[in-house]
This record gives sequence, C-alpha cells and structure tokens, in this order.
Amino acid sequence: MGKEYTTLKRNAVYEYLKINYENAVSVLDIMDYLKEQDISMNITSVYRYLDKLYDQRKILKFVADKGNMTLYQYSGTESECNNHLHMQCVKCGKVTHLDCEFMNNMYTHLEKEHGYRLMCSNSVLYGVCNNCEK
Repeated sequence: MGKEYTTLKRNAVYEYLKINYENAVSVLDIMDYLKEQDISMNITSVYRYLDKLYDQRKILKFVADKGNMTLYQYSGTESECNNHLHMQCVKCGKVTHLDCEFMNNMYTHLEKEHGYRLMCSNSVLYGVCNNCEK
C-alpha cells in the first residue's frame, strides 16, 4: 500500500502543475493545494519529486527573487516550452511564454545574420512586469 499511496501523492502534485500550466507556482502553493486536498506529503518529498520532474523535462524551474524562491511550471510536451523563450518578472516571479511572431523573426535573424541557432530550453529573459512597475 505504501507505493500506491506515494504514487497518489505524486499524481496530486503533477496534476496541480498541469491544472496551473499557465502559472509558475512555488512549493508553498503546492503544499497549500495538497493540504486543501487532505493529502499529507512532507516538503522534502515534494522538492525531490519536483527535481525528478525537472530532470525528465516535464516541468520548468525558475529561480525568482535573487535566488530566494524557486518557481515551477508544467511544460507540456518537451517541444512546447523548449521551442520558445520565457520572460520572468524579477519582483513577483510571474513567467510569460514568449511564443509569438516577433520571437520567430528573432530566431530567423540570429540564424541567418549571426550563424546561431537559439537554444531555448530553460532560457529566460528577466525584467519587471507591468503590475510590479506600477
């Protein structure tokens, strides 16, 4: 029963990430969700499982607030998030997918004019979002 119970806990973490695929979430967000679902899982196990999902390229990992907080985000299939850059707010940690025509033009420009193919896996540009700028 122990292994099945652990799998249920891990599935709950993974499902939470999938449900919130548009947002980067913290371990504390995950812990709050587990508590709401009446699932007991210690924080060390959550971190270990997140590291495993990251190693399997199932989630993205962003360091926010000068290394004081790490955020995690479901990446879908490997190609979905590995084919575009991300923009992260250095104040609130919000992550935006830069999957737009401008980025396609930039890729073409870099390859054609500079001879480089951009590698997007885990590539993040940093700035301040409009909400934090106000």
